[in-house]
This record gives sequence, structure tokens and C-alpha cells, in this order.
Amino acid sequence: MSKSEKNEYIENPDKDYKLIINSESNDNDDEETILVTAESIQKQSESWMYDALQSFEKGGQQYSVRFNENSSSLSSETTLDTIQELALNAQSDISKIQKINQLVRQAENEDDIIGKVHESIESNLNANVRYSFDNLPKEYDQDIKDKADGIIKRFHKEVNINDVMTTSITSTYDEGNCIQYLRSKKAKGIYHHVIDKYPLGVAVISDYSLNGIPYVLIDTTELSNRLQKSTLKNKKNKPLFFKNTAEEIKNNYPKEVIDAYVAREKYARLDIRRTGVNRFGNLGRAYGLSPIFKALKPKLMLDTCDKADAVNAKAKAKKIITQIMRKETMGDTYDKKGLEDMAYAHTCLMAAWANPTVVYTPPPCVEKVMYVEPSVEFTNESTVKQYRSRVTSALGISFLNTDGQQTVSTANISIKQLMRTINKIAERQEVILQRWYEIVLTEEKIPIEYCPTPHILDAELLEFEMKKDLAEFLYSKLNCSFRTAYETLGMNFNDEMERRKAEQDNGVDEIFIPHPTSYNSSGNQDEQEDVQQEEKDSKGGRPKGSTSNGNSVNESKQEYDSNYQESKTT
Repeated sequence: MSKSEKNEYIENPDKDYKLIINSESNDNDDEETILVTAESIQKQSESWMYDALQSFEKGGQQYSVRFNENSSSLSSETTLDTIQELALNAQSDISKIQKINQLVRQAENEDDIIGKVHESIESNLNANVRYSFDNLPKEYDQDIKDKADGIIKRFHKEVNINDVMTTSITSTYDEGNCIQYLRSKKAKGIYHHVIDKYPLGVAVISDYSLNGIPYVLIDTTELSNRLQKSTLKNKKNKPLFFKNTAEEIKNNYPKEVIDAYVAREKYARLDIRRTGVNRFGNLGRAYGLSPIFKALKPKLMLDTCDKADAVNAKAKAKKIITQIMRKETMGDTYDKKGLEDMAYAHTCLMAAWANPTVVYTPPPCVEKVMYVEPSVEFTNESTVKQYRSRVTSALGISFLNTDGQQTVSTANISIKQLMRTINKIAERQEVILQRWYEIVLTEEKIPIEYCPTPHILDAELLEFEMKKDLAEFLYSKLNCSFRTAYETLGMNFNDEMERRKAEQDNGVDEIFIPHPTSYNSSGNQDEQEDVQQEEKDSKGGRPKGSTSNGNSVNESKQEYDSNYQESKTT
């Protein structure tokens, strides 16, 4: 083959790459052919793909907006009647759900119990997403599987999957609903993704569903109003991000929303495959209801007690001093007003009271000086404990009670109930995430059979001891892998494996030999010593049958130990 000849391409229909044979010839007799193998080409292509995926082109960047919530106060002060009215068919009325969520957000900001519940859930939530290829064909293509694995990893990194999971789970718990949408944009041959969260009002859950997935409508009028309120402008009254609302919608919202906005349609129907609706407590109706709502009634009673105690505390803090004048100041017939004597006595008392140390000698017209304390009663402590217990019970965290009247079993039940609530929300989010996986892989021409199954560990509020017991159960009882046990404890399996390899290479295992205990050994102490001695002998220690000082071993004792062990087994 001469230099003028072109490279030869060999079609390979079973793979997503081609074989290239590059040939060069010299004028001398030492002609040699260079063969570029499929393996090297695959490594090259993977490197190119990695570099391309790591560089996010400007054309692939997508904005996402956080909408302003309706911060207007309720029409009247919240009362028990208000709570009762909001509870009536709330799941079918979006306006009631919005008012309830407003009350919940306020309670999370100001109430010590409800606020701490939200903080605890957000802080202890395990939002790490793991996935497994559970539905692969019997004879699957390893290259396609590896490609699917790389695409999902890149998807997780691009959308910040941990933050998405945390937002969705906590929002569903706080507000009963979380509506998200997967947007895709192709730029220079690479698909880029972002997950938006739409608030209620902008997003409306319709009465129609497909295969159990509800259709979501976007109110274009409400969307436009919210975006206008969110627009930031400079001193020249020019927006910092987009020229106008129309430009923002056209660049950063789904095609169905853009089309509806341009056509001035009231509603846009979102693509049901890309829409994720996570609801809790919807009772088969359109909207979910926050579990916190059940805690608002006892919380309101606690607020009433706090207000009454605050008024009583102010009254009790008032210092009232009275001077009682002698009756002689009124004269023999009690017809004198005695104003001059009263004024003089008052002036003397106030002058003395102004000093750090009060020494007051009342004039003869004063009979006595005394404090007048308001007769007020604060809320009974048992009443406060009762309503606080009702709040915590409604939230599933009765284990936080400190009244000493709760058993350990009751506390465990409360912990399990809260965990079940969070885990149920996480399970529904897993279904949504898997549907997004399918879309992302389909865009890259990956068969649906190679779509992995996402998993969110059901350990949101697990203490370490509970995690340890779970890991031991998975490994010893269910025969799970080392990886599963390590990851249950929140440890990185690959890191631990590399550390173990390094320890073996450095002989650490030979140095840190476990001391014999009842947990890692059997038989008597002499037998254990013999076993350890045999291990030393195999590694070049003293010869068997001799002691360290060269004397012979007591063979009769070894024989006795052996016979003793046989008698125990028989």
C-alpha cells in the first residue's frame, strides 16, 4: 500500500465504532503496516467523549428560576375555625393547599418544634442515589452497559442529583406536593439537562392521568406574572438576565410552554414523561397535603397559651406602690381633701425611689406603704406538656418528649413512623427518577433494557448503631456483598478496597493479629497457642516440637488436650 492510498475503514455494525487501518510505506524494503486496533480506538473515543462531556458549551447552559411565593397574609387571624375550614376537601382545592402551605412555612420559621423537624429531616436525609442494572438482557453488551453507566453518572453530576433529591423529598413533606420537570437541550451534539421545580399556582394538577401519572398544566398568565415579579433590573431599568418575560420563556422553558405562551393560550400541558409529580396524603385527589398540617391545631393552642402568658408576664412585671394616708388628714369631720399632704408624701416617695438605695421615711400623714401585685396565673405546666405532646405526636417524633412518661418502645414506634413517611416519599421519587433515566438514555440511542434502577437508601434517620445492625444483617443473613455492607454504613467501597490492598502489601495483617477471644476462637487456650505456633512455624519460626529454650515439648500434654477435645465432640 502506497502513501497515496487512503485509510481503510471497516464497517462494524455490531458496535458503535469503526475499525481503521492506517498504512504507511517507505521506498525501501522495510515496509511495515501499522494496525490501529478496536481496543485502542475505543480508548481514544472514550477519552474524546470524556473531554467533550466535561466541557459544557455555552449553548448547553440553561437557566432555572426560583419563583417568588405569595407572601400576602391571610385575610384574618388564624383560628381553630380557620384550620377546620381549610381541612374540608383541601386535596381538591388548590387555593386551600396554598394557604395551608403558607401556614406551614410560617410555622417552620417561628415554631421551635416544627422548625426543628424540618431541620432534622433536611440534615439527616440520605439523598445519595445509587443505581443497579437489574433488567439487563441475558446476553447483554458490556460496551453498551458501560456507555449507559457513563451517561447516567454525567446526568447526576450535571443536574446535581443530591440537591434535586433533597429538594423533592423535603418539599413533598413540607407542602404535600413537589412538581418537577426534566428539560433537555442539545448543543454541539451533546445533550444537557436541568430539572426545574414549579410551585403550585404556576403548575396546576389536572384531573386526568395516564398510567397513573397525572397531567400537569402550566398557567401561562401566572407564569408571566411571577417572572415579572422576579425580574432584577439595573439603574438604567434594564433586566440583568433577560430583556423581557417573552425572551426568558422562549429560552428556558419547555417547548409546550413556549407554544402556549406565543399562542396566548391559558394553559400549557407538560410532557407527561418528563413531569415528576410527588404527592403525599392526597387521598386519591389532585393535591397532596403536608403531614405538618395535622400539627397546626395543637400548635395554635400552644400559641394561645403563650399569648396569655405574655400578657400576664407584662402585668406581673408592673410595680405598683401605694401610700395609704392617715384618716386624720381628712379632718375631724372628714371634709378635707388633703391634697397638699398627698402631694408632699408622693414627692418624698418618688425622690427616694430615684436613688439606687431607697431609704424612705414617710411623713406623719402616711400610715403605710405597700406593693400591689396583680393576681395573675400562668398556664398550667401539664397543659403545655399536653399540647406539645400532641404536636410531636402529629409529626411522628414523640421520642423528643422529655416528660419522662414515655417508654422506649413508644419512642421507637414514633421514629419508625417518621421514617416510613420519608421513605414512602423517597420511593415515589425513585419511580420518577427512573423515568428520567429512560429519557436520557433514549436521547443517546441506548436501548431501554439498559436503563438502571435508582435506589435511595432507607436510612434517613438511622443512628450509627442501627446502621451497623443493618449492615451486619445484610452481610451475614442475606449474604450480600462487601460493597453493600460498606455503603450501608456510608463508606466508600473502592477507597476501602485500595486501603486493604495497601495494608496487605505492607504486611499490616501480620502485625495486627487479633487477640484470641470468645468471639474469634474456639477450644481452650492451649489449643489456641498450638494453632498460633503452627502459623509461626509455617512462616519460618521455631521448629515444631521444641520450645524457645530448646527443651522438648510436653507431648503427653498435647495428647491429653487432643483426647479432651474428642471427648467433648462425641
